[in-house]
Amino acid sequence: MIAAVPVQTPAPAGESAPHRLERVYACIHAQRMRDLPILNPRLFVESIGFEEGAQGWFGALITPWFLNLVFLPGAGATGALAPGATGSRALPGAAIDMIGAWHEELGAFEACSLLSPVTQLADQATARAVARLALADLRTAPGTPLAAPADAAPMSKRDFLLGLRRDRSR
Repeated sequence: MIAAVPVQTPAPAGESAPHRLERVYACIHAQRMRDLPILNPRLFVESIGFEEGAQGWFGALITPWFLNLVFLPGAGATGALAPGATGSRALPGAAIDMIGAWHEELGAFEACSLLSPVTQLADQATARAVARLALADLRTAPGTPLAAPADAAPMSKRDFLLGLRRDRSR
């Protein structure tokens, strides 16, 4: 069971927890990260695919320095991992290891790194695609085939992860 610290305070009226996460990390980017050499200048802060469940919100966060899965405890949550603590969070597709974190505006939350740094991602569209595929895989029970988007052209895993397109020369 994951319960160590109290959950965050409720979001201000009209602001969802994923929107608040995006806003906070956009400020972190502008105020503390913008001149660091590890940043991918083709990316910006964006929350992707957040869905609210009984315990809180789960989705992905793209920043110019990482791509993380994030759990934001909701009103029904009994707690979250303490900052720096690790624990497993069960999803339909797999159990994933999360690490506890804390921010004064977000309160307790949990993260799992997909990529860090993200310098290998060609653009925001590629980062979104990686996040959406990871989320779809984790939200799908084993043995259930994932549906490809109707307009998706076949692509190798290497080309996908590097953001290469068939019509683009290397």
